[in-house]
Amino acid sequence: HVEVVLTGAGDLSGNVSVWFGAMENTTAIDFAKSKECTGAHVLDRAGTKIKCKGPAWVGAGHALIVVVSSAGYSRIAVGNNWIRYSPPTISRLSPSKVESPGPVTITITGANFGKNNLDVSGKLSLAGGGVIPCSPLVLVSDLSVLCTLTGSNLEGTLVVSVGTPFSGGAQSA
Repeated sequence: HVEVVLTGAGDLSGNVSVWFGAMENTTAIDFAKSKECTGAHVLDRAGTKIKCKGPAWVGAGHALIVVVSSAGYSRIAVGNNWIRYSPPTISRLSPSKVESPGPVTITITGANFGKNNLDVSGKLSLAGGGVIPCSPLVLVSDLSVLCTLTGSNLEGTLVVSVGTPFSGGAQSA
């Protein structure tokens, strides 16, 4: 849950919604790049505290957008890069060693991989330089990813990135 305190915001009575994401311009939410919190409600009589359940997502920096609508008038408050999700972590690779050449599918177990396959990318950074992308890369769950690598030299460091410019920026493990 997220609790937002808007000091000096005045009375927030009316219809309140809270979004994580991006703005199209100074007066409009970019709904294609934003997700709404659920259950947003005002917590205090002064109307300066709001609580909601944040959406499941990934990314390094989202705007916090609060919209208050009353009597046909809307006010928007924006805090840029106020929302940051936990970066991905890798706890296990299976198999941890492979014989070249590929293809080989590696199960990556960890946390914070997200809920959308489009937000996840993976690659093998080769010891001698160069990169082999996971192709395909399949998001099984927030805790598991499958990465298929093809090549004659599969020695290097496996890097999984979660997040895109669309979701507030990438974070890697």
